[in-house]
Amino acid sequence: MSKLEDAVRIEAPPEVVYAQLEIFLSDTRNYRQWHRAHEHLEWTRGAPFQTGSICYAEAFVLGRLWRSRLIFVEVIENRHVEFRPVWPMSLLIPGCAFDLQPLDEGRATLLRSSSRLGLRGRSSNTLHSAHRHLQEEAVALKRAAEAALS
Repeated sequence: MSKLEDAVRIEAPPEVVYAQLEIFLSDTRNYRQWHRAHEHLEWTRGAPFQTGSICYAEAFVLGRLWRSRLIFVEVIENRHVEFRPVWPMSLLIPGCAFDLQPLDEGRATLLRSSSRLGLRGRSSNTLHSAHRHLQEEAVALKRAAEAALS
């Protein structure tokens, strides 16, 4: 299994970053604004952004539309969001997470994003594409959270 990680400093408190992540994952319109590869998102079970909730998401990966149901495994407000596709997609992507670490007495945030890749995730093309996607999501989240303070 391969693990990808990325980190970015965001000049906004964790509460602002978390709120922006909630917005990006609230509906299709906001999901599409987050990343150009994102196509569709809808919550199918439970309240959005709660441990145990499930959403249906579509995104282009390596030029192909991937459809998956995502279960939110652990959600700690303003600190941690972990989700994974439900089976059988979980064989390909066993999990993804966003960790928000306060910096400068809570005035800034270190956003750590990570993704584990399972079967077929070992090819250099897949790893490169997935890592680039994580980085682009982090940069978009940084821009949105910092703009929210302006």
